[in-house]
Amino acid sequence: MARRIRGFDWAKTSLGPISRWGPELKLYASLVVDNAFPAALAWGPDLTMIYNDSFRPILGNKPEALGRSFADVWSEAWSQIGPIAGRALAGEATFIENYPLIIERSGKPEQTYFTFSYSPLRSVDGTILGMMDTVMETTSNVRASQALRESEERLRQFGEAASDVLWVRDAQTLRWEYLTPAFETIYGMTRAEALSGDTLRNWLELVLPEDREHVTGQIQRVREGQRASFEYRIRRPNDGQIRWLRNTDFPIRDQMGEVKRIGGVGHDVTELKEAEGLQRFLLAELQHRVRNTMAIVRSIVRRSVARSRSVDELGMHLDGRIAAFARVQAAVTRDPSSGLDLAALAADTLMTAFARESDRVTIDGPRVELTVRAAETIGLALHELTTNAVKFGALSTRSGRVEIRWRTVSAGSYTPLLELEWNETGVKLKAPESVREGFGTELLMRTLPYDLQAVVDRDFTPDGVRYRIRLPATPTILQNQSSA
Repeated sequence: MARRIRGFDWAKTSLGPISRWGPELKLYASLVVDNAFPAALAWGPDLTMIYNDSFRPILGNKPEALGRSFADVWSEAWSQIGPIAGRALAGEATFIENYPLIIERSGKPEQTYFTFSYSPLRSVDGTILGMMDTVMETTSNVRASQALRESEERLRQFGEAASDVLWVRDAQTLRWEYLTPAFETIYGMTRAEALSGDTLRNWLELVLPEDREHVTGQIQRVREGQRASFEYRIRRPNDGQIRWLRNTDFPIRDQMGEVKRIGGVGHDVTELKEAEGLQRFLLAELQHRVRNTMAIVRSIVRRSVARSRSVDELGMHLDGRIAAFARVQAAVTRDPSSGLDLAALAADTLMTAFARESDRVTIDGPRVELTVRAAETIGLALHELTTNAVKFGALSTRSGRVEIRWRTVSAGSYTPLLELEWNETGVKLKAPESVREGFGTELLMRTLPYDLQAVVDRDFTPDGVRYRIRLPATPTILQNQSSA
């Protein structure tokens, strides 16, 4: 740049030929040229410009600035920097950081930022002869800072909106440096409380004692540079609830690769844990019911085979009995949590035999919900009674009637009873001693007492038969029934 300055025709400027420059101008020009920092002189009343090589990139594609007026070179920004230059020419030095300017140096306006100082330049007698502009363009730094702030703001907004807890700790002290608002919702403690004092202890005190060793071990792994995903339980101080948390923690390294911070995401998995528990319970319940179902089906087959006199009779009995059992299972599937309505069970059983409640069939009793276990056995019993009534009893003749009634009765200081009566009238049955005992008789007189602690009475009357079944009204028989 010194060669260009020496070769420039300064006679065409207000400075005149170099040979006539005063000692002050030569000195300041030399200081600018020899300066490694971007610098320029604005000399004399015209603010004629002299600059160094480091200043050239700031000019960009502007027309040659050497020997031109500083105000002319920066005309597009002079409304902003002119007053600052005026203060320097009045004797007031100025230093400004990251000053925003829109300049034209590439054929179009662009937003730029500069850190600069305008300093007055004086003669020996103190007269101000010009000013020196020492400048550093900070556009890239400002844009990077803006991008960082925007990124941090997006992260803040993300953290504020996240339902999970996001956090950052110092890897050495394990103090929290960052903690999102979701902490208060999940942990039941304010962030102000969590971030005061010993933040690690504040957090560990929320963790159930039996989980703390596991938790601290995982944090140590992260401090050593490993990622960790683990589950633990906390007790919320605001309501005493126990919540399940799943943490995903990770190391945050500096430029040297050292772990300086650790970060993590905490997700409340309480509902998931409860769902998993319910799923395990339902699976166990399903396995239990399948085993019971297979046991009952095997019993039906075994007893039907033992009591049937022909293959056709066996097939007929198996079809009816398994269908009766299946109806109960279908009802259970529709709503596993509720009991089976006794009235509906009786009506469904009669409907399969083309019998329905009418002047010949009466079904009467308060609402009673049977447990699955009780419904399976009572459903089979009603099926056998219905089948016998259709074949040999009251439903085999136009004059016959069937009444099914039930009630709950008090038994003093003992458990209340569910009393169920099946009464057939209008039909003359064979003498009791001539009746062959089959599957139905065994089910009523032996299985009901064994499985459900029932007391069963059977009375043959001149025009029919009556069964009275008394069952203890316990939770194993009746749904939602408290023990006495």
